[in-house]
Amino acid sequence: SQSNPSIDSLKQYISKAETDREKFDLFLLLSSEYHFSYPDSAIYFAKQAKDLALGINDTDLTTRVYYELALITKETGDFEVANEYGLQALILAERKQNKDMMAKSNLILGHISALQIEYDKARVYYKNCMSLCKELGNTKGEAFAYVGIGNIEYYSDSLDKAKNYFGQAVSLIDTVNNSVGLA
Repeated sequence: SQSNPSIDSLKQYISKAETDREKFDLFLLLSSEYHFSYPDSAIYFAKQAKDLALGINDTDLTTRVYYELALITKETGDFEVANEYGLQALILAERKQNKDMMAKSNLILGHISALQIEYDKARVYYKNCMSLCKELGNTKGEAFAYVGIGNIEYYSDSLDKAKNYFGQAVSLIDTVNNSVGLA
C-alpha cells in the first residue's frame, strides 16, 4: 500500500488537535479521502467523527456525519445500513429545520430507494428534495433530483417521462451555467 502524504498529515494532525470540533473535521476529511478507494477506512473515520459529534451533543455535526455515512455505505452496496443512516440524517435535519440537509438527505434516500428498485418510495424522496431545493434556490440539487426521477422512469420503460425529467434537469443546469460570472 502506497503512502498518501495528504492522508498521513491529516492523521498526524488528529493527535495534535486541541478541540473535539477540530478532531471531528479531521476525521471527516480522512473519511472523504478514503471514500472511494478504501470505503471501510472511510466508514471507520466517519464513525470516529460520529462518536465525537454525539459526545459534544452537536445535532448539526451529527446530521452531517450520518449523511456522509449514508453516502459511503450506499457506495459499498449495503443499502439497508445506508438507508438507516440517511433516515437518521433526515430525522435530525427535520428536527432542526435544516432545509439544506433535509434536501440532501431526501436526495440520498431517493438514490438508495431507486437502487433497491423501490421506485415509488424514491419518487417521494426526490420530489421532497426538488421542493426543498426550489425553496432554497439550490438549482443543482433540484437538477439532481430530476435526474433521479428521470432514471426511475427510464428503468420503468416510461421513456417519454424520462426524457421530460432529463430535459428539465438539463434546463436547470443550463440556467446555472449561464448565470456563472453574471453576479
